[in-house]
Amino acid sequence: YLLLNGQEFFRGRNKLMLENLPYYIVDKIKVYNKTTDRAAALNDETARKDYVMDVNLKKEYRTGYIANMEAGGGIYESYLARLFGLRYSDHARLTLIGNSNNTNLTGLADHAGDFDYELSSDDGITTSHSADMDWLLTGKNYKNYLELEYKNTTNESGQIEHEEIFHGVDRSTYGFTKNFNLQKTQSVNARNKFSLKVPLWFESETAFTYRDSRNNENEIGGNGYNDIWYDRNVSFLDSLLELGIPLNTYGLQNINKRQYTRKNETISAEQSFDFAKDLINGDILSLKLALRYDDNDYDAFRREKYVFFQTNSYVQNKNEDITGENLRESVEAQLSYKLKNLWFADWTLFANYKYDYSNQKEQRYNIDSNTFDQENSFDYNTRENVFSTGLSYDFLRFLGKKYRPVNITITLPVIVKHRNSDYTRSLLDTSIVQHHVFFEPVLKSEITINKNKFALASSYSNVIPDVTQLVPMPITSNPVYRYEGNASLKPFSQLSVSLSHKRTLRTHNYWLNNIRYFKSFNQIVNSFTYYPEDGTYLYKPINTNGSWNITYENNYWNYLKYNDKGKWSVKWDGSIRYAENVNYFAIREHACQERNTNKSIRISMPFSFGYFHKDFECMLLGRFAWNHAFNNTSDVAYSNAFDYGVGIDLKKTLFWNITASTIFNINMRSGYSGTNVNRTEYVWDFSASKSFLGERLVLRFKAVDVLRNRTSLTYTVNDYGVSEVRRIRLPGYLLMSVSYRFNKNPKSRK
Repeated sequence: YLLLNGQEFFRGRNKLMLENLPYYIVDKIKVYNKTTDRAAALNDETARKDYVMDVNLKKEYRTGYIANMEAGGGIYESYLARLFGLRYSDHARLTLIGNSNNTNLTGLADHAGDFDYELSSDDGITTSHSADMDWLLTGKNYKNYLELEYKNTTNESGQIEHEEIFHGVDRSTYGFTKNFNLQKTQSVNARNKFSLKVPLWFESETAFTYRDSRNNENEIGGNGYNDIWYDRNVSFLDSLLELGIPLNTYGLQNINKRQYTRKNETISAEQSFDFAKDLINGDILSLKLALRYDDNDYDAFRREKYVFFQTNSYVQNKNEDITGENLRESVEAQLSYKLKNLWFADWTLFANYKYDYSNQKEQRYNIDSNTFDQENSFDYNTRENVFSTGLSYDFLRFLGKKYRPVNITITLPVIVKHRNSDYTRSLLDTSIVQHHVFFEPVLKSEITINKNKFALASSYSNVIPDVTQLVPMPITSNPVYRYEGNASLKPFSQLSVSLSHKRTLRTHNYWLNNIRYFKSFNQIVNSFTYYPEDGTYLYKPINTNGSWNITYENNYWNYLKYNDKGKWSVKWDGSIRYAENVNYFAIREHACQERNTNKSIRISMPFSFGYFHKDFECMLLGRFAWNHAFNNTSDVAYSNAFDYGVGIDLKKTLFWNITASTIFNINMRSGYSGTNVNRTEYVWDFSASKSFLGERLVLRFKAVDVLRNRTSLTYTVNDYGVSEVRRIRLPGYLLMSVSYRFNKNPKSRK
């Protein structure tokens, strides 16, 4: 990454620095391996280093400012207003950012202070108003960084989900859910980080967050034996809910409609300290302390209506008020002693302790009967003590005169977890004690030889089931799907291994091959029993084995020179993933279950081919994705979903120095469940800009999704089956804006 006078520049946003520094104020550009401020203060020469480019300014040119403001409006009530200001010197930096828009823009700045037009997300519609301030102050032996942020957002989101659940010899069942969510959030964040180098290394970090959010969600959905959902709409489900009779012409199991409103108020505070001292013999003694507090209070209202289409069909309405609190407090201490250069490596002895307290409580009141719902109200307290100790081995050497690092890190920790849980619900009042000892080794190794970097990493971790997975008592807040714990559950483990090779072709050009393997042991999944008399299910967690996945990635990016008329670029990001997910499914109209293994293959290959010459850029785009899902039962139809597309991205400086750019994509899908998504989409974006007054004043025109044809679709294979999710997208819009940039740099003194 890039530095300015040895310091990170505005959170590492490199373009902002490079495009705002006149050539005559630059003294030297250094490329080297930079250690962290902490390691430098402790003379820790073997600590891991970062490869950086440091731009050093001449002493007489180390003060300046950049400012930019923009405002615009367009059709469909789209608008934006943004303000950016930066004041920098050799020892201080102050940054101010203001943003207001309803077009999902991030509000950040990049090129020469120009604003970033990247979307934070194109799912949903977000209206945001925010203000940020960063202040960095440095001295010979200290550094202080303060960050303040205020944000007010309104997000409209929603999705339609179609799900197929595999059921072995009894074929599949199908589900449909449509929801819409309106969320309004206000938040204030403050963070301060102070570090001191002498007489010892000291670092203090303080953070505070206040967040107030309000949600309003509406959802309707159902399950059945026939895949009728794509041919029906919400009004069809509404009509069945109003009838409330056992009309089972369509092979339905149940339909539910839900309205949910919730108000959350969250307060979080963190404080951490880091003390470290390099001793006379070169060893390093370190002590880290951390405290954290989180409190979330919420009030909610839920209205639900269920219709069961079974032998004894019935209608159930539920209206309730819910109040609750989630409280968490933690204290952590880490003590380590690093022996440097012992047998050609560093050895670190460490001992860590963490205390974690959490309280979750919820009270429910039935509005219809005006009674307290004791059966589904609960109070859950957990106190956990975690002690870990072990040894870390770190070998780092540089081979030859060139930069050829060899790094091997092995961590061998022994972890002792002791957890006390108190759980009160209805007639149950229980205390559970869990005590486990784990060994969780971690291995990381890297070696670079002649621009080839080889890396191997592996880790092993364990997770303890929480008390709600252990208490043997049915939870019946959902009348269709009940839940019961299992006191015999074991902790489950996860193994992760990765192997990669990266060849650097030239600056910013590379070829990467990576393989990742992940496997679960004693994975906790839900077994369940079906009760045909009322169409309900009882879920119960159990341990199982057999879930694993492997992924291969092949990434390539290279610029190819072509005479003196321009250059070509080639880039692709290919990946292949195979996964097996183990779970259990119920057999329709039978009170039994079978072990189920869902398998999936995904092949993805986005690629681009570009040409760049002076004021003209052209990128040819393409992508291909194949999702293949199959099951261990012979009569479940195989699923094949294809996504593929082509496109072109053009940018050209036209007459009167007008810069125009356009992106046109053709997206195609096949193999999905709904005929309305198996289609071809034509998506076109266009923008143009004109600069005045030496590029300080800029007029812009931006058209997003001109044909209003873009959709969002996600295909997922999980433990149970296959799901397809269509989300609300940011609608197309046209926007006109004007921005003005102020720049002041020292004048050349030649």
